Amino acid sequence: MKQPEATVYEEPNYFVETESPTFFCKPRRKVLQVEQCLTDFLNANAFEKKRSVCWRCSYGRKNREDFAEE
Repeated sequence: MKQPEATVYEEPNYFVETESPTFFCKPRRKVLQVEQCLTDFLNANAFEKKRSVCWRCSYGRKNREDFAEE
């Protein structure tokens, strides 16, 4: 007796990463995606992580202002 073939269901990938613009972050001395910069900047300032290089960073502030304009 022949067994029926199994049906394979593929789940959609909701976490597909899109390419974010990049820039050179002088305080961190590396190339960062703007999305990562915004996340780190907002976390450092929201939770007052004063030891973080992102605390009141001018690059993070500029990226946040540019993002808010869009």
